Amino acid sequence: MAERPRRHLVSYFGNRYLDHFRRDLQEIRDHGFDTVVHCVTEADREWGMTRIAEMFAMTREAGLSCWADPWGVAGVFGGEAHSGYLARGGTVGAEDAGLRALLHNWIDDVATAGTECIFWDEPNLGPGHGPEALVPFIADVSAHARECGLESSVCLTATVPNVRALRQLAALESVDDIGIDPYYDLELDHRDPDPEDYVGRWADTVRDAADEHGKTSHLWVQAFNIAAGDEHRIGRCIAVAQARGVSGIAIWGFRACEALDIRPARAELAWRVVREALAGD
Repeated sequence: MAERPRRHLVSYFGNRYLDHFRRDLQEIRDHGFDTVVHCVTEADREWGMTRIAEMFAMTREAGLSCWADPWGVAGVFGGEAHSGYLARGGTVGAEDAGLRALLHNWIDDVATAGTECIFWDEPNLGPGHGPEALVPFIADVSAHARECGLESSVCLTATVPNVRALRQLAALESVDDIGIDPYYDLELDHRDPDPEDYVGRWADTVRDAADEHGKTSHLWVQAFNIAAGDEHRIGRCIAVAQARGVSGIAIWGFRACEALDIRPARAELAWRVVREALAGD
């Protein structure tokens, strides 16, 4: 059986103008990506789902897979977006009915808009809710996604307590893919943990957990907060992840997060390194 091509994913946020997105889509394709992870906030859901649907359609028409990320929703998922749910007094807990309703409605809306997969981005229920509470929570929301005809991918932060949760999440029937994001703060920490050890170790962990249950895996490579002169490390991390056999290589994010203050010192160079590193995969 021929080896399945590796998936290349990139996160996308910070723009809702269609003419701009059309140009960005071409750039995404030119960089070798086949999947766009669209960051969909609570504000998008309240004010912009028609536009989100148009962007999803453009993504699919460009021949790319379309994933949706509940970016910063309820403060439970990763992302810099603010939460109106929390601002209005909403609470977060593994059994919180209001939170479940918010997420079920978010799923319904992105399903209607045309996504193919939900990317559950660094879920964290907060103090007092460890990995043991996270698994049934993800089981609930991913089951609702499955009822809507969607796949689910779950990415956890690279911490020791999450190792067991990765295996448990991979065992869920409603979860199709699991991921890990072994970021290290390259701008502030120049000890430079060796990617072969750090990224490689986490790539092995997520790959093995996925393989055990017949699921796919992916690993996020950091393309933000990169100091000048350290851009080559992005390529090193990508190369290690490629060599360890994960199903997907993911980059956070488009144009090396140039739209945010976490951008690298030389974002254009960092983005070029991403393209060169992915070209040989």
